[in-house]
Amino acid sequence: MEETIELHDTRTKLNKKINQYGFFNIDLTQEIEDYEKISIYNILGENVYTLSIVPKENNLINLSQLSNGYYIARLDSNTKQKTLKLIKN
Repeated sequence: MEETIELHDTRTKLNKKINQYGFFNIDLTQEIEDYEKISIYNILGENVYTLSIVPKENNLINLSQLSNGYYIARLDSNTKQKTLKLIKN
């Protein structure tokens, strides 16, 4: 069973770890904000991946091309940003 984390300030649910195939799930079905884009940054702050996502939906993100390590995911809407931690191992 995949672990999920629910953030206290919103209803965003995501897998803490990227699975063995390089995918992680971000569930925006209960989110109040209309996030439309996700950007992934490495620990040096370099943007390594950007993708348009579907607001208010369950989005499966493929990060199989990334090396193992720690990443920061930034969700963007027209008015807000949210930052989340990711681990790929």
